[in-house]
Amino acid sequence: MLQGSLETKLNYFFFPHFPTPRGNGAATKDECRDIDCPSDACEHGGLCVAIYHHPKCFCPAGFTGERCEVNVDECASDPCHNGGTCVDQPQGYTCECPEGYSGLQCLIEESSCADDPCPDRAMCKNEPGVGNYTCLCRSGYTGEDCDVTVDPCADSPCQSGGECETLQQGRYVCRCPEGWEGRHCETNVDDCAESPCALGAECTDLNNDFRCECPEGFTGKRCQDKVDLCSASNNECANGRCVDRVFRYECVCAPGWSGELCDVNVDDCLARPCQNGGTCVDEVDDFSCACEPGFVGKRCQHRADHCASDPCQNGGTCSNDDSDGEGSFVCDCRPGFVGLTCEAAIDECATNLCDPTGTARCLDLDNEFRYSSKTVKYIFFQKSLPVRTTILPVFAMQIMTKNSNAKKTGFFIFFQNLHMIINTNFAPPPGASAARASKGRPAR
Repeated sequence: MLQGSLETKLNYFFFPHFPTPRGNGAATKDECRDIDCPSDACEHGGLCVAIYHHPKCFCPAGFTGERCEVNVDECASDPCHNGGTCVDQPQGYTCECPEGYSGLQCLIEESSCADDPCPDRAMCKNEPGVGNYTCLCRSGYTGEDCDVTVDPCADSPCQSGGECETLQQGRYVCRCPEGWEGRHCETNVDDCAESPCALGAECTDLNNDFRCECPEGFTGKRCQDKVDLCSASNNECANGRCVDRVFRYECVCAPGWSGELCDVNVDDCLARPCQNGGTCVDEVDDFSCACEPGFVGKRCQHRADHCASDPCQNGGTCSNDDSDGEGSFVCDCRPGFVGLTCEAAIDECATNLCDPTGTARCLDLDNEFRYSSKTVKYIFFQKSLPVRTTILPVFAMQIMTKNSNAKKTGFFIFFQNLHMIINTNFAPPPGASAARASKGRPAR
């Protein structure tokens, strides 16, 4: 068994081929001395370094072990791809690549297009795998050998009525109509971009055109023309005067009319203007009242005066009579007249007052009659008159007594130019009394 310190024993265990220092080591710094690595301490170019008074080998790539004596197998990780064969080398490896591949690990695939296998009007595209490629025909050509010219306008690529024009190498261009743009004339030109409509009117884009939604009162392509809103064709005011307010019109209604178009007749009866139970009838800016019997006036505000038209004739006296609620009048006829309105004169001679055997003739007068002859005239009054006597110069005599019953007596003497008149309570003949009229009926 080894004798000595623990450090000495470890050095012998880990580095048995290194000489083990003798003694107990240095007591002071000054007693320390450098330790040199033997020239054959590390193999394969390993670097020997003394650490803690002991040598240590730092191995180069591809080697390992205490003295770098073990060659590392770099092919153990199978670094070669695409079927390459790995060959271990000192400090590395090499890959023997199959045909079509190259590179340290056979990752580089040789291009199958290197020999330009495609025809002139095609482009070669390398595909994965050896010998794999695709020939892409240039624009405007087709076919297996890309020798067939393609018409780019055959499929009508241009839109919106655009005209397709064929160019070289299968190219084309679209000639767009006005109002359209873009490669295929697919974009409509915004004709409203410059705000062509006046007065802030809304613009609608069309195909190479625009439309303005003009406000009321204006017209034209750009709303530049003023419309007379009160012209004969536009005036809708039924019963009023139209006033043009630029963007609208207003109806100024005639009296008695209302509503936006003056087509509503104002109800003049709403205020109930008729009085005393009268019925209101609406008219245009007016009203009329159908009055109850006994009332008159625009509003039936007056009691009816049936005597206002002076209906009683021949001096009759008129008075209003509302006793039955209907309203009428009564005529008080003066003596000698009868009828509803005293229109009929009484014939005082109807009772044949003259003696049929005599020579006198009866003359019917106003409320009287007269005996008439060549020499004698008699006048009988129907109305009681105060006794009056007139004696004209020369002669007077009592000539007769009328009616022996003494109920009607009169003495009238006219003898040529001599007159004597005496009247005492002369009563009218039978059937010749005064008459009254009331509501169209003779009074009792």
